[in-house]
Amino acid sequence: MEMCSDVLKRLYEAKPTRGLLYIGRLEDANTWNGIEQVLTSIRNTLINQQQQPVFSKELREKVDRHLVEIQKYQNHPVSPMGGPYGAKINSCTINIITYMEAILNITIDIQPFVDQLVLIETIQKLHRSTVYLELIRASFIGTVDSAGSSDELKWASFTYLKVPQILARLKMIPTSDGNMVDSSEILSDALEQLLRFLPLLDAADTKCNCDCLQYLLQEFNKYGLMDEEQVSKILHRRAAETQRIKSSEMPSTQPNASLILRAEPTVTNILKTLDADYSKSQEALLGVLGHMMSGKSFELILAAAAATLKLKKFAAKLIKFNEFAKQANGEGSKASYTRALLYDISFLMLCHIAQLYGVEMVTANGGDSFFENWTTQCLPDDNGAKPLELALKSDQSKVDLLLATINSGSEMKTSLTKWHEQCIHLPYVMQEVLNAWEHSAITTDHVQKMVDNVRSRMCCIPVCIAAWLCSYISVLGASERSKPLKMLQMFMVPLGGEPVMQFSNERNILMMNVMKKMCSNSLDVWLHGHSSSTDSIFIIPKTKPTKEVLKEVFEKVVHNGCVDKTVLMAMDQIINVSGVQWFCEAIINELLSLNRKDDLQAAVEIIIALFQVDIEQLTLALTRNVLTQILNDPCQWQNLCDPRGHALATVSVWCIAAAQTSQNSYKEAREKESLFKPLRGRKRGRSDVEKDDSGFSKDESRPTKLRRMLSTADEDNSTATLAEFAANGGIMRLMSHSQQPQIMSDPFNRALASLFQLFASILSENIIGPRSEFVMSFVKEALQCGENVSCEILQFMPVNMISQLFRSSLAGTFPADLALAVCDLELPFGRKIAAKMLCLSRR
Repeated sequence: MEMCSDVLKRLYEAKPTRGLLYIGRLEDANTWNGIEQVLTSIRNTLINQQQQPVFSKELREKVDRHLVEIQKYQNHPVSPMGGPYGAKINSCTINIITYMEAILNITIDIQPFVDQLVLIETIQKLHRSTVYLELIRASFIGTVDSAGSSDELKWASFTYLKVPQILARLKMIPTSDGNMVDSSEILSDALEQLLRFLPLLDAADTKCNCDCLQYLLQEFNKYGLMDEEQVSKILHRRAAETQRIKSSEMPSTQPNASLILRAEPTVTNILKTLDADYSKSQEALLGVLGHMMSGKSFELILAAAAATLKLKKFAAKLIKFNEFAKQANGEGSKASYTRALLYDISFLMLCHIAQLYGVEMVTANGGDSFFENWTTQCLPDDNGAKPLELALKSDQSKVDLLLATINSGSEMKTSLTKWHEQCIHLPYVMQEVLNAWEHSAITTDHVQKMVDNVRSRMCCIPVCIAAWLCSYISVLGASERSKPLKMLQMFMVPLGGEPVMQFSNERNILMMNVMKKMCSNSLDVWLHGHSSSTDSIFIIPKTKPTKEVLKEVFEKVVHNGCVDKTVLMAMDQIINVSGVQWFCEAIINELLSLNRKDDLQAAVEIIIALFQVDIEQLTLALTRNVLTQILNDPCQWQNLCDPRGHALATVSVWCIAAAQTSQNSYKEAREKESLFKPLRGRKRGRSDVEKDDSGFSKDESRPTKLRRMLSTADEDNSTATLAEFAANGGIMRLMSHSQQPQIMSDPFNRALASLFQLFASILSENIIGPRSEFVMSFVKEALQCGENVSCEILQFMPVNMISQLFRSSLAGTFPADLALAVCDLELPFGRKIAAKMLCLSRR
């Protein structure tokens, strides 16, 4: 029995032997059954010895312990790599991506965000309670920072409508650390830790004039995340510890938390009301839309609709109303009056939706309506005014007729008027007026009278004219902008006098908000010398190099460990100006300029979060260009020395894992949501490059700018080489030859395969140096991220690279069971390679 104990111990303690036994089990099931019978016989002997003891108790316990260890390694022969779960108690990555989710992705499904949270939990080895804590804490930080801005209701809807849904989704996913504790206990533990952030909770309560945590816990209870007793316990402790002085006076307005929760069922009721036949109930429809415009009602409805994924449906209905209202077929004065108001209100509402939540909210249906075309071609976005060449073409005869009507001072009629034609032609009418004014053919007072006449009834027309003026001014020199800017200011001055049409005040307020937002990015500095918006707006200084701007912003984020809207806008503008290739290279250079391990670790967590602005394109630039340049440039090899090299390997693996997760989430979302394409992690105003299912496998489907930045000189040749390489079985984890062409058609997979070819060539030089150390760090980091992530990444590892890695493992660089992790043991070829490497490691 003593000899049996020693044999069992040697079996599970020696990693090569343990790995060979596991391979043998897969290779020869019959022989393994014989081994299992022997183990069962030993176990039965121990049981019998308990009744008639012959061996000492210590010996029996030792043998039993060795049997348990062998049983444990039968199904999981690979030792877990990396540090223990829960070593990190915070994550600035979750803080940053939560901010991006609330600002950029409030209108799409939460599943891609949940997938990223689970990935971060895995690769950063976080406890689930830490994920909960960071998510809720980031929501309250955003609530405090956004108070008084246009994003205030976005954060309210995200915190009280989306966060409970996110936690409910996470509850259904097993924790990465294998913890079997009840989900409500994990959430309760996270909230106990949240109560330590007393200044944050007090600031949130003060800004929102309510008990924010109480509203949130009520939603948790509603979703079944916590029971009444747990909620009461947290609230009782919060009430005992708070330092906020409660006012005895009743608040003049209800808190946003209460309003947004009440707005959620209202959205559903409004959508049902709007389903009625609008051709027969125009008066009722006008009353519903007009009532929505009063006070904060419209903003609350939009925020609640966005958080519940109903905003696109609401916008689609408004587009239908707008299309219906542009028709004019034999109508009386009252009907024409109602039709004009419906067109005006629906047009303004759609403009506001496009500005606040993204143009794709009104164009996602892929329709050919007038408003969709006008928005795409004329409405200024976050990148500035649209080119004049895109403006809708006019009919000169109708322009002349409208010019004569306005010049004479006659009021614009509503009967039989096609309002979409007015929106097309009146900007060109004002162009004629502007030309006459610039040549002193008319006076400023006359221009003012014509402007007042144009905006006296309809508010959508001044919006169309302002959009054209923004495009016109953007192409003028500084000396030529004076009078166009004065005309734009005339349209932006509130119109006095008695209201001419119904809902005049509400329509004028919405019109002014749309026009201010329209002019804020490109024209606001010229109009007023400072921003007219209460939001913080970032503009890249013309006198400062973009590299210095990025360095300042990055250092600010590393120092603070979080982002705000200004940082997010800065990063997006830098990408728009410089492109993903330059941005990626500059960010990596900032990482490699750091020295301290703590700073490098913080920078890695921040970079993976910042890359979420456009994770797939930025990771593609990283793998295809930036890493290749660093590995091939001898002048940069010193930057690959640890700890910088390890930090670069970590950020590379994490970004690749995040990009692959994003791709998988994107495909699943498209299968579920066939009508709309989800756009996650990209700034709403920026033109998005939508990839088809093949991942734009051909360069013709990729925009010129991205093709120039992301392509290499020999890409066409490398594509054929990689496809041949895959077909010849040169990649370890491709499951079948039939899948290889499909997998290798994706540019991201081709970039990974090309990167691993470079790794293999570096290791084949048999030179131990910074580059080989980086390759080893890359593979080890991939293995530390868990089986799912490592399989996705290491599937492109060439066969000859494994033997090179094991030469390093002989010196103790790699664990002996590396072969089991990188080889596909389901295939005989993979088992053969793994066994060979394990035998080599025993020498």
